[in-house]
Amino acid sequence: MKNNFSQRVRKIISYSREEAGRLQNNYLGPEHLMLGILRNGEGLAIQALNDFGIELDELKQNIDSKVLEQNDIYHNNEIVLTKNTEKILKMSILESRLTKNPETDSEHLLLAMLKDNDNLVSTTLREYNMEYSGALM
Repeated sequence: MKNNFSQRVRKIISYSREEAGRLQNNYLGPEHLMLGILRNGEGLAIQALNDFGIELDELKQNIDSKVLEQNDIYHNNEIVLTKNTEKILKMSILESRLTKNPETDSEHLLLAMLKDNDNLVSTTLREYNMEYSGALM
């Protein structure tokens, strides 16, 4: 499957790796992708979060604390993608195709994380009453 990730998504993935390092995780999970989206601070994903009335700083702190609670801290320089993250990246490409967009952007990442239902991001966003069915852009 050919990926056409936008420059923004490439930046988000880079930020995600830095966020994983900041949290001392040796894996890149969906939660790190969301932290990358928040750090980037632009795009339709941010707009959707704002439209749902989600306070972005609060969401970041909420995700940070949940990641730290998991206590998956490793001291290893290599950060690897989890199977769940690989799945979400593939699903985001499909989301962009469904919306007939030539590029996969932040909103497609957000939709894929919400659609997956089995990750820290989707469970956290449900606490803010944001779900896949209501987030379609």
